[in-house]
Amino acid sequence: MESEKITFTSDFKKNIRRRLVTGLLVIFPIFITFFVVKFLFGFVGGVLSPVVTKVIVRLGYSPPDSKVDEFVITTVSIILTFAALYFIGVFATNFFGKLILG
Repeated sequence: MESEKITFTSDFKKNIRRRLVTGLLVIFPIFITFFVVKFLFGFVGGVLSPVVTKVIVRLGYSPPDSKVDEFVITTVSIILTFAALYFIGVFATNFFGKLILG
């Protein structure tokens, strides 16, 4: 009876530890991805916002003063971020694919 109790307690502790570690291993990459994407959007939005504003002015539109214009600038920046990530993925896939396959 005593050995069953020790085994149950030991198994219970191992099970809890295993589930906690598994949960951390699942959540950790999600958090890292979230913070990297947040950083990229902030960085690219900050860098591209003046560029997009200059392009809009060069195209003959008025300088952005309203919230709608800021929305357009933010949207274009986000689209350019996704495009950059896509092309980085294409490059990495082709580059590493050629390295792996010969």
